[in-house]
Parts: sequence; structure tokens; C-alpha cells
Amino acid sequence: MKGIDLKNMKPLTAEEKAFSADMGNYNQFFKYMKINKLDQEEWYDILILHYLRAVKKYLNIPHLQQYEFSTILFRTLDNARINYFRDMNREKRMPSGGIVSLDWEEDSLNEKRTAPMTWIDLKQSVEKTVMYHEMISEILSNLNDVQAEIFKMTMEEYNREEIKRYLGIKKGTFCNRMREIKHVVIDYLSE
Repeated sequence: MKGIDLKNMKPLTAEEKAFSADMGNYNQFFKYMKINKLDQEEWYDILILHYLRAVKKYLNIPHLQQYEFSTILFRTLDNARINYFRDMNREKRMPSGGIVSLDWEEDSLNEKRTAPMTWIDLKQSVEKTVMYHEMISEILSNLNDVQAEIFKMTMEEYNREEIKRYLGIKKGTFCNRMREIKHVVIDYLSE
């Protein structure tokens, strides 16, 4: 995770553990997500280490204790969120020339298109790679257009919010399509 060096982060002391486990303090973490309308499922993993970092800062820097813990926590989480979005929009994640696929091809209308999820893994044998691509193609052939698009975007590591926004679907619809996709995958794997 960017912004937190886990190798150099010291374990919590007994006092820090007790402070972070206090429900009043822990609920402030969820209050922050609610105030900022952040999906808890998506943001919990991104922000939880920053919550612990805020606990460490608050307890170990004496002059910060003149403020409420929530003030220090909210400032820390704001910075973490800003850094997260800044990192997501860096050029290395969004190159100006676009991303070129190794399996680029042209269709009959001379429009560019790429085969979905055709990564090349040099650590695997060609046979395993071909079998993997066949499995993905077989699963996709059993999905409707919306399900297939969700499946592809999930495989390309888009998060739930990005997928819902891109496809213009609501949370309930998304959850239903995911459930249907899981059934197709389970059926395929159980054959």
C-alpha cells in the first residue's frame, strides 16, 4: 500500500492497541467514511492502516493531544485519500500514449479491438496459458453482455464502484449480476 511502509511500521503497543480497539475511536473511522460517502467495502482496506497510523501519531506526539482524536484521524484519512487518488492518476497508471495490448488485432471494420484478458505469464507454460484463455472464453460465452463486461472488468481489477459507474448500474443490479456470474463460473468449474 502506498504511503505506509509496512516494513518500518512498528507493532502497536498495549496502549495503542487498547486505544484503537476502543469502540468510540473505532466508530470515528466509520463516521469518516459515512460523512465522505465512501463505500465501506471498498475503502476499509485502503484506510484501515491509516487509522492505526493516526492512533500512533495521536498517542506518541504530545502536542496533538490538545485536539480531539477525531480531528487527527480525519486529517490523516483526508491525506490518505488525497494520496490514493493522486497515485491512481499518476502517468504510470494513465500513460499519455494509451495502453497497447500485445494481442491487438483489427476486425472486419478496421476498428481496433483486443481480446479480453489475454495476459502473457512468462512463468507458466504455453499449454497452461492456452488452457486458461480457453477457460475464460468458455465462461464468457455463457454470460450475457452485461455479465461479460462485469466479468472482464473484474478480471482487469476494476473495483465495484468503477464498474457500476462505467456500466451505469445500481448496487442491487451489480450484486445480482455478480451472483449470476459466480453461478456460471461454479457450474463451469464443477464440470
